[in-house]
Amino acid sequence: MRARARRALAGGRGALIHSAPVRSVADRPDEPSREPSLLKSTGPRWGPLPSSHTVQAAVFTLVFVLCAYFYNGYGWGQTARYDPIWAFVEQGPDQYTLRIDGFLSDPEEGLNTGDWARNPERGDHYYSNKAPGTSLLGIPFYLALYHAERAAGLDPTSVRGVLVNAYLINLWVSVLPVALSAVFFFGLARTLTGSERRALGLTFILYGGTLMFPFSTMLWGHATAAALVVMSLAAFVGSGPRRLFWSGLFAGLAVLTDYGAAPLPALLVAAAAVSGDRRPKLAALALGGLAPAVAFAAYHWTLFGSPLTLASSHSPPGMLRESEIGGLFGSLQPGAFGGLTISTRRGLFFFMPVLLMSLGVAAHMLRRTDGRLRSVREPAGPARPPDHQALAWIAIGCAALIFLSNLSFNGWHGGVTAGPRYQIVALPFYVVLLAFLPERAWMGYALLLLACVSFANMFVIAAVSPMAPDALRGSPLLFAYAKLIGTLRLDLGLDPPLPAGGSLSRGSIHVYPTFLMRAWTVELTSPVIERLAVFNLGERVLGLRGAASLLPALLIPAGLGTWLWRRTGRGRSR
Repeated sequence: MRARARRALAGGRGALIHSAPVRSVADRPDEPSREPSLLKSTGPRWGPLPSSHTVQAAVFTLVFVLCAYFYNGYGWGQTARYDPIWAFVEQGPDQYTLRIDGFLSDPEEGLNTGDWARNPERGDHYYSNKAPGTSLLGIPFYLALYHAERAAGLDPTSVRGVLVNAYLINLWVSVLPVALSAVFFFGLARTLTGSERRALGLTFILYGGTLMFPFSTMLWGHATAAALVVMSLAAFVGSGPRRLFWSGLFAGLAVLTDYGAAPLPALLVAAAAVSGDRRPKLAALALGGLAPAVAFAAYHWTLFGSPLTLASSHSPPGMLRESEIGGLFGSLQPGAFGGLTISTRRGLFFFMPVLLMSLGVAAHMLRRTDGRLRSVREPAGPARPPDHQALAWIAIGCAALIFLSNLSFNGWHGGVTAGPRYQIVALPFYVVLLAFLPERAWMGYALLLLACVSFANMFVIAAVSPMAPDALRGSPLLFAYAKLIGTLRLDLGLDPPLPAGGSLSRGSIHVYPTFLMRAWTVELTSPVIERLAVFNLGERVLGLRGAASLLPALLIPAGLGTWLWRRTGRGRSR
C-alpha cells in the first residue's frame, strides 16, 4: 500500500501542492483520540493523501463565493490602484502609460485619490504611490473587458460601466488569487499535518477568520500578496528545482504586489542556502524570482529614477518625514506596539484572537535549545522533516520582520481602515504555525472557540466595510458591530425609520464612498451610486435588503463547508 501511495504522488498529481512521503497508519501508535474535530487527525502524519479534484474544487468554490459575495467600494487606496489600469487601457492622452494625471482633478485636495506619487526630477506626471503588482495584474483583464464591452455596444466609461467593471476587476485581482491560493494552502496544511480534516480547519481559519477575507472585498493588494505568499510556501515544501522556481516566482510577485512581503524571498534564499540538499538548487529559486525583480526595478527606475526606491517615498509631502529612511521608516513609532497587538483599533489579536495560538507555537520553538520541531502527537518522538523545520522558521522570521517594519513605519496604523492592514501579508505565516500545534484536547477547544470569534469579526467587517469612518477615534470592529445591529433593529421595526435625505450610509448596512471615482455629474446620493458603488450579491442578485441580504453569505459557505467536513472525515488513509 505504501509503494502505491508513493507512485501516486510521483505521478505529478497536484505537483505544486503535494510532495511529502506517506506514512502508513500502522507506523503510528493506535491510541484513542479525544481531541475536538478541528485538531483531530484522520489521516497519516506528515504525508498528504492525493486529494480528489472534487475536494479541491469545493475549497476553491467556498472561498470564492464567500469573498465575491461582498463588494465594499472604494477610497483613496482603491482609486490609486484603479487609475493606472484605466489610464493604460482607455483612450486618452495617458493611454499605454501608468500616469494618472487625467483622473486627478485636484491632487492637493485629494479628489479621486490622495495616494499619488511624483518625483519632480523625473517630470510633472502623477503616478500611484502603491506597489505596482495590483495594477499590473488588472491591466490585461481590463484590456480584454474594455474592448469586449465596446464591441457589444456598451460604454465602459459611463458611471454604471465604471462601477460594474471596478467590481469585476476586483474579482480578477483579489478574489480569484485568494480562492486559488486556498487550494494551495489546503495542500500545504495537509502535508504538514497528514490530515485532510485538520488541513480543512486551518484553511477555514486563514480564509474566513483573518483579514484576508474582508480585505479581498476591495482592491487593496494586501490579500492578493498574501495569496501569493501562500503559493510560494506551498511550492517551497518539497524537492526539485521546478518547485523552487515556482516558489521564487510567487515570492517575487508578492513583493511586487505589497512591499511588506520583502522578507519572504530573503528568508527563502537563506533557508535554501543553509540546507545541504537545497544548496545546488538555489539557482532555480533565484531564476523564479528574476522576472518579478526585473519588473520591480524597471517600474521604479523608469517612473521614479531608482530601481530600489519605493513609490511610497514620493508620496505627498504630508505623508513623508525628511529624517526617516525613504521618508517612511525610522525609529519605533510611539504606541505602535500596543496598537498593532491588543488595541481595539488595530490590534492583531483583538480582531483575530485565533492567532494567539500561533504565538504559543513560536514560543515553544524559540525555547528549544536545538530549535527542532518534534511530532505534534508525540513531542518526544522523531523530529519533523527538514522542509517542515525550515518552513516553521521561515514563518516565524517573516512574521517578526514584517511586524518590526510595521512598527517603524510612520503610517503604521493604516489610516481609516479596520485592523492592522499592513499585517495581512504576514497572516499566512501565523496560520502555518498552527499546523504545528500539539494535539491536546484543551488546545483544540481553545482553537475552535477563538476561530469562531475570529470568523464572526471578519464576517461583520466584510458585511459593513473594511473602511471605518471612526477608525482614528474608536474601534472599527465595534463600529461594524454597532452598524449591523442598528440595521437589524431597523429591519425588525424596533427603531423608527430614518428621515429621507442625508448620506446613503445612514440606516444602511454599508459604508458608502465620500467622493466620486471620477469627475462625474451625478450626486453621491444618486440611485446608480446607491446600487453599484457598494453592495452584496444578496441585494443585487436576490433582491434582499438589510441584514437579510447576509443570509446567503452564511448559508452557502456553511453548506459547502459541512459537505467538505464530512468528506474529509472519512479517513482515507493509505
